[in-house]
Amino acid sequence: MASKYPWYSRAADLTHRVTVLALVGATLYMSGAVVYTLWSNGRENKQRLEVERTRRAAIAEQQRISEAPSQSNE
Repeated sequence: MASKYPWYSRAADLTHRVTVLALVGATLYMSGAVVYTLWSNGRENKQRLEVERTRRAAIAEQQRISEAPSQSNE
């Protein structure tokens, strides 16, 4: 059974297909890594902001409590 194309055309076609698949695969992999990194950092920032809000609320409450007796003594 004779092949329709010469060996070098088939080799070039195979090389091209492997290259394209590797580029597409690497692009999908890296895109997934970027999406995961953005999601992970967003989640960490949300947690950090929640801790900061809680800390500031506690400081404000402590200041309110510490100022209340000094105002009643005056």
